[in-house]
Amino acid sequence: MLADVDASSSITSPGAPHFAELIRNVTVPLGREAVLSCVINNLAEYKVGWLRADDQTILSLHRRVVTHNPRVSVTHDESRTWNLHIRQIKESDQGCYMCQINTAVMKKQLGCIQVQVPPDIVDDRSTSDVTVNEGDNVTLTCTATGKPTPRIVWRREDGQKIVVFRPTATTSASNHNNHHGMKTSSGGSIMMPANATAATIDDAIVPGLQTHHQHQHPGIVVPMTRERSKEVEAYHGETLRLYRVTRQMMAAYMCIASNDVPPAVSKRVPLNVNFPPLVTSSMNVVGALLGTDVRLTCQVESHPPSINYWMKGRQQDQHNTILPSAKYSIDGERGGSSSYKTSMTLIIHNFQPQDKSAYICVAANSLGTAEASIQIYEVARATFGPTPTIRSAISTLGATNDFIINDDDEDDEDDEEEDDGDGHPSTKGRPNKSGVTSQKANTNKKKHSRHQKHETSLSPMSMSPSDEYRDRKQEQRDETANQIRGSSSGAVPRIQAAQSFIRYRLVVFLLFLFAV
Repeated sequence: MLADVDASSSITSPGAPHFAELIRNVTVPLGREAVLSCVINNLAEYKVGWLRADDQTILSLHRRVVTHNPRVSVTHDESRTWNLHIRQIKESDQGCYMCQINTAVMKKQLGCIQVQVPPDIVDDRSTSDVTVNEGDNVTLTCTATGKPTPRIVWRREDGQKIVVFRPTATTSASNHNNHHGMKTSSGGSIMMPANATAATIDDAIVPGLQTHHQHQHPGIVVPMTRERSKEVEAYHGETLRLYRVTRQMMAAYMCIASNDVPPAVSKRVPLNVNFPPLVTSSMNVVGALLGTDVRLTCQVESHPPSINYWMKGRQQDQHNTILPSAKYSIDGERGGSSSYKTSMTLIIHNFQPQDKSAYICVAANSLGTAEASIQIYEVARATFGPTPTIRSAISTLGATNDFIINDDDEDDEDDEEEDDGDGHPSTKGRPNKSGVTSQKANTNKKKHSRHQKHETSLSPMSMSPSDEYRDRKQEQRDETANQIRGSSSGAVPRIQAAQSFIRYRLVVFLLFLFAV
């Protein structure tokens, strides 16, 4: 709002007091200080006064404050600028104020104060805790005051999206043969009697169809709007309508009011959805070894929270409630303070044959009871190795197919004994019972013998070509045997194990063929 200037002030004589500029309107948040400035030229001996425009209440006269309001004061700057101060501004201080000059023809000018009020949620006009049954509709309302008018935003406290409904199509219905034929967007119709009221029509419409009635008389078109679900991060509006609520919609909804005047305010509205228990388990049949601990788990969904316990016994037998003991450990963990899910665990220590049974997880609340059964059976310990029949066949096969590692060459010349240089026959080709050490000693002797032969071969007539060829052949065989012996003392057992495995597979295959 612009300041208002009296018409008489526009006619001034030279040297007469007059307003140098308009009074600027101010906007002040609640609780702050508001200042209106009145600038006057040539004031001379004239006086300046401040008044409230709506009721003509005098606030100040020149330098003296007249009102008894302690929050009001005046200041001036070289008799030219006169300021009206209102501290700790209240909403009631909003309005226009008049600056006057007491000339023969009074001169005046107006300046206005706009008070901004932060939002405030009205509790008695807003929804508090709400509890409904699953499948019902619910409406959450949040009313707030403030200047400017606050904006209302709904969010879920857990950060999940809000399921709302949006209109997708509109059709109409008319009276025919004293009946309302109400067509839906899917092409169907709802037949209502001619004297049906708006409430009756609302009850007949399936959830999710919103009907807006213009009249309750037969023959009047009744527009209907079908709603489609949609998930949104935030919903804007004072009223949040949730249709056919499910357990997933159970949460605390936050109503947030803001109008750019700090601080924004919020209200927490918990929504509780009641439903009978649901018990599920990922394990229906469990095998266990004797002497081990067996862990059974099941998941429970319920609200209000259910009483959960375990029972032992088949369906046709009498159930026995299981209590915590040295034999049984029971634990239940809820998903959170606002969660409707609970995980139940039963541990059976030192599983024995008498523990084979059905174990039942039971949950009960005021709306019903549910249970899930888990059957435990004994698992025999696995035995490894072939059966007696197969072992007999393997032994028979092994008796006729021994695998022997021989360091001797296939050449007939290897059967000849060689002189080690001292006139003693060589031990080449004979079984050595002294192990690796004796084998190394034998190898050293052979190397010594070959060295002597090599020295003898330096003379042209000491060795024939055939002897030289046998010596080279023998040296190659010795090096190969040394590599085999030195690589690993367990090479032969590994080869024998591989041979046994191959024979075992062969026997199994033959037995399979005979069985077919």
